[in-house]
Amino acid sequence: MENEHDAAEYTRTLDALRAFGMSDEEVNGVMRVVAGTMHVGELRYFGTEASLSSGCKQSGRMLLLEEALGLPTNSLVSIFLSSGTKKRRSSEEAKEASNGFARLLYSRLFDLLTAPVKAGLPQAESDTTKDG
Repeated sequence: MENEHDAAEYTRTLDALRAFGMSDEEVNGVMRVVAGTMHVGELRYFGTEASLSSGCKQSGRMLLLEEALGLPTNSLVSIFLSSGTKKRRSSEEAKEASNGFARLLYSRLFDLLTAPVKAGLPQAESDTTKDG
């Protein structure tokens, strides 16, 4: 029963995105970003010099994330596990890097989804057009 409810909610979500004028390609892009952010939340790190947990490696989480976002294989591993100086991050630093990436994805997705709504709202008058 729960799967039927999830499927109905998913269909309603897709219909709502299309109602805002999104093309199928744009809707698929939104779904890839949502899937990507969900995969980022599932990444786990260990060690003073961060490595992906064996569970992440076995499940192929990083590969799923990169595929969902259309990124080259292993492109995010180096970003999450190493700092700009190529120094290996700690597991806590790697977690922060991936969480920051997830926040960026959510922010960009929010901007994308709210743009049609904002475009349809009347613009507020600027103070320069008022008498006074």
